[in-house]
Amino acid sequence: ARQGGGRPVWALTARCWLFAPTRVPPLGLSRHMAANRHPESEPALPASESSLASVVGSNLAAAVSIAAQAGARIDDVNEVFFEVLTRIEEISTLNTILDLVESVFLRALFHELKHISHQVYYHDTDDATKVAHFQNACALVEEYAPQAKQLEVAVLISTSHQYHLSYVSSPKKDLLRRWHCCLRDLIARTPLGELLHHPAARLPRVRWRLRVGFFGIDKLQKFSSVYRDRMNVIQGLDSRRFETFLIVSAQYAASPPRDLAGADLLWGSVDHVVGCDVHDLRAVLTQVGELHLDVLVYPEIGMHPLTCLTAYARLAPVQVTTWGHSLTSGIPTVDYYFSSAWYEPTDAEANYSETLVQMRSLCTSYPDLSIKHRVRKGGADYTSTLEVLPPPPTKLVCCMQTSCKVNLHFLRRTMPRILDGAPDAVFLFMREHFASATRDAISEALAGQVLFLPTLLFGTFRTVIARSTILLDLHPFGGCNTALDSFLEGRIIVTLPGPELPGRFTQGFYRRMGVVDPIASTEDEYVDLAVRFLNDSKERRRIERLIEKRRSVLFNDQASVAEWEDTLLLVSRPWVTLMRRKGGDGAGEDKRACAGWLPRLEFRGCFGCVCNV
Repeated sequence: ARQGGGRPVWALTARCWLFAPTRVPPLGLSRHMAANRHPESEPALPASESSLASVVGSNLAAAVSIAAQAGARIDDVNEVFFEVLTRIEEISTLNTILDLVESVFLRALFHELKHISHQVYYHDTDDATKVAHFQNACALVEEYAPQAKQLEVAVLISTSHQYHLSYVSSPKKDLLRRWHCCLRDLIARTPLGELLHHPAARLPRVRWRLRVGFFGIDKLQKFSSVYRDRMNVIQGLDSRRFETFLIVSAQYAASPPRDLAGADLLWGSVDHVVGCDVHDLRAVLTQVGELHLDVLVYPEIGMHPLTCLTAYARLAPVQVTTWGHSLTSGIPTVDYYFSSAWYEPTDAEANYSETLVQMRSLCTSYPDLSIKHRVRKGGADYTSTLEVLPPPPTKLVCCMQTSCKVNLHFLRRTMPRILDGAPDAVFLFMREHFASATRDAISEALAGQVLFLPTLLFGTFRTVIARSTILLDLHPFGGCNTALDSFLEGRIIVTLPGPELPGRFTQGFYRRMGVVDPIASTEDEYVDLAVRFLNDSKERRRIERLIEKRRSVLFNDQASVAEWEDTLLLVSRPWVTLMRRKGGDGAGEDKRACAGWLPRLEFRGCFGCVCNV
């Protein structure tokens, strides 16, 4: 693998990792990261090793022709193979293109993963079948990975995050653990294996302040749910006790992304903003390892391949994740999952490969975005959306959560019955990522009384919520930010809690407010509550007034910031001895360890059954 004596390096190609003999021009997560890029600051990216041309090889002409016949025109054969597949909306066309993949291993792998990751299969495949196909994919990887070729390794690792698996209503801990162990073992056999355990990662150390890093590539760089959930926690950490590091893409090291609300405050609140070359995994692992962090927090493992691939390495004594993707990581080098007892079921520990920490607070200090982030009235997005919304007395039922959360089987069992009880209702869904066949199925189930709206600006989305009569929390994977947005607009969201964290945020928020009326315990009660609030305006207004009166406990929660501080200190104790300054004001120094420095550490950060560190 060497040319001219150059040492092999690993470089990140478009949605995959490429083994290359020398340092190559930057090849990046072009499609996945497009929303985060300053167009004028980065050159056009060259072809990827996981491009359509690379994956189908000599069958390229046939693949282009077949895709064109299905209406998916391909102007660039170097487009990432997975991106081409997302534009295919016919099952027969998808299968024909997959059959053109030259690698027998990749062809078999894609045919298993399509049931989870592709829109034309995802909504029509039941969860048990999805799990069975994913298990088959794991078995393929376990059997074939040791002999995988360069292209196969690159494409395989690009599938590391398995985003859609989290929306399957089935226990996922063992599935994810099996999958990630396979891929981590694969990387360990490459030149990157030497970086999977930083030599100083678990050495005891003495500090004046705890060094905490937040891995902010990619969702902390955009106005995402992860950004809103975590921004106040990061900003609120006490600088006298914590030295904070925000790890972002290199182009945001000097200044935050333009038009990202509140980013100036977040970037200015941390001690260090660390810019990483996201195109080079070796550089990322080396750079983060050299920060000598005490705790490394991953707010979004599973939403981007880089989050998984970096988490495979031991870069800090304590590595933590929390909900961004609200399920366990399944990665053995991630130690703790921070959550809240307000959301978790009684047997929640069984759902996590990490040690589960159930905070007594909400575990988030969500900002109140009720006024300053509303769009200007009269904008194109705002005007065009309001024009298509039917006027009163039509009752708008907002179901605008991401398409992956829509379970067609649950929808068919419940929403037609809601429509029977409220015949003048119109259901609102997001159009994005629904195959045309799925949109037709939803429209048929709801007798055509449905609108599919395009992706909206945040302020316009909030306006749609305000115009809605009620919202429906989808099941079994419900909403978190959508529920908080609905409360800020004073709207009811009817919820049926799911068995795991992703379906339990809304009921947790209601319990925190002391409002339990919109929480259902069965599908029949879910239907009855929706019909009741649609038809009984007096009762609906009573609950809306309660929400408006009590919602303040959900926002800018300082108890959550304090408990994050306490818990970070608690979980780091086996590895870090903190010294304290005399008087606590930095005027002098006392060389004693911090044992007893924060007495509340003995009881904060847990809810009866949290880990004993």
